[in-house]
Amino acid sequence: MDLGQLTTIVVVVGFFIVFILVMFWFYGLTAILHWFIKSNGDQARAVILEVRTAGWGWYAGSRYSESLVFQPVTVKLEVHPTTGAPYVVKDRFNAKPREYRDTLKPGAAMLVSIARFNPQWVASWPETAVIATEPKYEERVSHGAAPALQAAAPAPQKSNSTLIIVLVTLVVLLCGCLAIA
Repeated sequence: MDLGQLTTIVVVVGFFIVFILVMFWFYGLTAILHWFIKSNGDQARAVILEVRTAGWGWYAGSRYSESLVFQPVTVKLEVHPTTGAPYVVKDRFNAKPREYRDTLKPGAAMLVSIARFNPQWVASWPETAVIATEPKYEERVSHGAAPALQAAAPAPQKSNSTLIIVLVTLVVLLCGCLAIA
């Protein structure tokens, strides 16, 4: 093997390693952090103040019939912990199409898990989002959702999908490291 072939192999392998690390940084790390916070954090109610797309959505299908798989979003939340005053944080997660189109709107209430080691780190439960009803003209408009609406939000159900994503990501990274060695 001469120097040109060795250089080509190093460049190609290096490209794939960088690509895998970037994909892990954008898609795997957030899932791992959310899984950890949801497993160990304290639950609280939150009101969505702002919703923004945080990247390209993933689509399935052909160019003639595409359907959205998920859309990365960033939400600005007003968190109402069980103890203490409300505060504002941001969270980024991948929203399913129904959540993205229907329930993730400013003013909607949903549950969040608050990290015990840093209250500014939250993990949203977008499947629990409930849209607030519009106030009538004679009702006083207050900041955030009504307490009755916050109490009506369903409790989140924990799933193992994040754990499966984490395990698959770790296996891919381990196989990549073993292939290099």
